[in-house]
Amino acid sequence: MKRLWLMALAVSLAVSLAAAGCKRHRDPNGFDRPGPPKPVWSATTTSVLEGGKVSVILSLSKAADDPFAVDLTSSNTARATVPADVVFPAGTTSLPVTITTIADADTSNSAVLITATAGDFSDTLGVTLLEDDAMTGPAHGPVAFGLNAALLLGPGTDGIFQTADDVLRVVENVGVGAPVLTSVVVGAVTPGPHALPVVTGVGDAVLVLTDGPDLTLGTSDDTLVQVEDILTAPVVTASVAVGRMESSEARRPLMVGTRAVIAMRGADLLTNGDDQIVIVDGLGTATLTTSTLGTPGLAFEAPSIPVMIDGTALAIHGAGADFVFGSVDDTFLIVTGIGAVPALATVVVPSTVHTARMGRMVRVGPTTIAMLGCGGDGLPGTADDTILVVQSALTIPVGVIVPAVGPMATDVDSEPVATGGDAMLVPLKGADLLGFTADDTVALATALSTPVPPAPTALAAGNPAAGPHGRLAVLSSSDAVRYSTGADAALGTADDGLVLLTALTGAAASATFATGAAASHDLLPTSATSVAFVGEGADALDGTADDTCLEVSAIGGAPVLNSNAIGSFKVIGGPVLVPIAGDSVLAARTAGPDGSAGTADDLFGVAPIP
Repeated sequence: MKRLWLMALAVSLAVSLAAAGCKRHRDPNGFDRPGPPKPVWSATTTSVLEGGKVSVILSLSKAADDPFAVDLTSSNTARATVPADVVFPAGTTSLPVTITTIADADTSNSAVLITATAGDFSDTLGVTLLEDDAMTGPAHGPVAFGLNAALLLGPGTDGIFQTADDVLRVVENVGVGAPVLTSVVVGAVTPGPHALPVVTGVGDAVLVLTDGPDLTLGTSDDTLVQVEDILTAPVVTASVAVGRMESSEARRPLMVGTRAVIAMRGADLLTNGDDQIVIVDGLGTATLTTSTLGTPGLAFEAPSIPVMIDGTALAIHGAGADFVFGSVDDTFLIVTGIGAVPALATVVVPSTVHTARMGRMVRVGPTTIAMLGCGGDGLPGTADDTILVVQSALTIPVGVIVPAVGPMATDVDSEPVATGGDAMLVPLKGADLLGFTADDTVALATALSTPVPPAPTALAAGNPAAGPHGRLAVLSSSDAVRYSTGADAALGTADDGLVLLTALTGAAASATFATGAAASHDLLPTSATSVAFVGEGADALDGTADDTCLEVSAIGGAPVLNSNAIGSFKVIGGPVLVPIAGDSVLAARTAGPDGSAGTADDLFGVAPIP
């Protein structure tokens, strides 16, 4: 009887526990087993652009009483690496693990297994390295177009530019996997700065300046083509003849409000009295219309590159009555009333001005425009060079001269830049009056909208790089950067770096920050305190397997250099920043396996930014 009573009691207890919800479930991961902690990844798989980094959470089944190490291994260290181990402090159950990937030269996705091991228990994470390049063949561009998209121009099926089947290529899926290309025929295109696609901001309309029906640039039928429905089914929706164009940055359409404006040198393509601007209206509709306004004395290229003042006005450097740039009658040409009744105001510059890009106008404030002058001696690049300022440009213009700025740079590529804080930066030569040497400086001119701007401040900025990529890149009103070639005065060597110009709105300072060998292309600001560019790796050669994407962050504080191993990345066009969710990627036309530009294996290349 006693035995029967005990058995009945056991059954009763079991039923009570079940009713109370205390039934025990087996943990398939073994978390409920006795013994040491066991590592488990937060996911079974993840993906990352090849050459990028991804952080994944590694957890323990339970906290350890003492520091606890988990070993990490990669199935292919040539494609993905991890730390040898990760140590969990006592009481900790989760830590992030950074997986660093290395790009390869093929055009397909790759898979790597990352294994976490502690004792006799392990867990494996599958990592897919996403291919991020696409073969394009010969192309022109790129230009960024919104989230995960960019634009290129290319030849059509005949493989030759300047024929009727040339295309606008829309590149989608940028930064999330292999790019996808869609093409629409726009007509004959002559590759050049004038033809780069213009993102209008009017709906999704994009403009391309083409050679017109006669397939020849510089004739009266040169045509502006509008393409819409960019990310769905790109289609040409309108076009209009705009007159004789030239392969020049000064001919590229400029958006002024909702209208496109093209500066042109008239029917004779010479700098004289028939020069004009063409105003294109009707963007985003099926009908484009044009009107013109005379703007005599425009240059083929710089310094006559127009600058927008606001949504109805622009400024442009004119040659004056003698139609000769760099003489004492050069002018500020200010066009107002665009979209209504356009009007031209001419302000004669009381000084010889710089030509080339150093003579470009710079908008430094809402209605303040600046241009560089040559001082009393009339010679550029000497100690008495000046800044010529026009204030209140849209009402009653007032001229102000900032004297003795210093010997300004005289090469064809340097240019002044606005900082966004009623100030500008001007590249200068040093005391040796030679460009691209160790004593070069940058002048910071501030308060240019005030009646008497203060004397500029000279900031050390020695050994700048020659060429377009050597220009200043403005990050914010407080910070700017440019390349430093180091003591060997050559970009693409181990002593390359950046000149950091900081605290521009206060006690301005400059310093040089080492980066290692940099490729020859523009610096790309990625935030108000960071900049990205392509590095050449330890071999100091572009287009080899150890190329990198570099980012210098925390500029203005304690700068940090980070890098991604992006594989061979020989830039032949661009690069640009393409926005992706919460970040951006660097995109460019790059050389394919043959290492040459303009061949069938050219790529649209994407580099994840560290």
